[in-house]
Amino acid sequence: MRRVRSSNTALQKKLDDKTRMLEQEQEFNAALVDGLRQVGTRTCSEASGRYETVACWEYLEREPDSWRRYLPDAEQSLEEAHWGKLPELTIIGSGFRYLINFSARTQTNVETRKKRTICRREIPLHADATLKMTTETEHLRGENQHLNSVLRKKTEEIQELDKEVHSKARHIDDLHWSVQCLHESARKTDQQYAKLHSEHAALKNYIHESDKLQSELEQDRRRYCKILLSQLPPKPLDESARHVCRSLSVEDPKYAFLSRQLQSSIVGHRLRLGSDLWCDPARVSVTRIEELVHPESAAL
Repeated sequence: MRRVRSSNTALQKKLDDKTRMLEQEQEFNAALVDGLRQVGTRTCSEASGRYETVACWEYLEREPDSWRRYLPDAEQSLEEAHWGKLPELTIIGSGFRYLINFSARTQTNVETRKKRTICRREIPLHADATLKMTTETEHLRGENQHLNSVLRKKTEEIQELDKEVHSKARHIDDLHWSVQCLHESARKTDQQYAKLHSEHAALKNYIHESDKLQSELEQDRRRYCKILLSQLPPKPLDESARHVCRSLSVEDPKYAFLSRQLQSSIVGHRLRLGSDLWCDPARVSVTRIEELVHPESAAL
């Protein structure tokens, strides 16, 4: 943006200089034409009615008869080549290279290959000066128009860049607002994470305590199981020995313990032999528990 503004300032300064030069050139041309007219008149009367002539080289700018004179440097080169009887000459003008063919009286653009007709004619000295001034004035006017066109384009580019800068500024403001929203969301997320982390630690401690209690309960169950099993009568040595069968009361601790032992020992089983499908554990309800008591053990 700064480079464009600097280039635009330099271009404006150059345009102002060209405009001042053009105005001064026009004033000088007007005064010079008046002076040359007087000189031409005296020359006509003093030199047997003949004006002194000079060569004028021109190219056909537009059909059918719009001729334009070469600039002084190019014209001098053409005249020297003409008197030197050169067949061809290469000149440079307006940023292009042109090949001049004197025999065919043509000018060819080396890059675009466009051809134009050229001509050489002799004109009076005062007319030559006037034509030169007119040519240079037109050249300056053309440069002035070109600079004006470039200046307008640069101004339009600056306006477009200003619009783009404003658009980018609004976009940056939107991005800043989005970043602030993201920071706020990240802060809330951190708070939620800290809360969940704390809850996870508490739950982990609870699970640890639960596992500890479960282990203690399992130890108590095994201990009580051993105690109850130790109270059962031993297997009789004589199969023919008499024994007594009696039903345990539902309120008897042995009944509750044996019922729980039976239900906890029931596990799932395969659907069939070799199958990967498993059935749920069977649902069993205990309705009666009988105790076999040997008379000798009962006496004890």
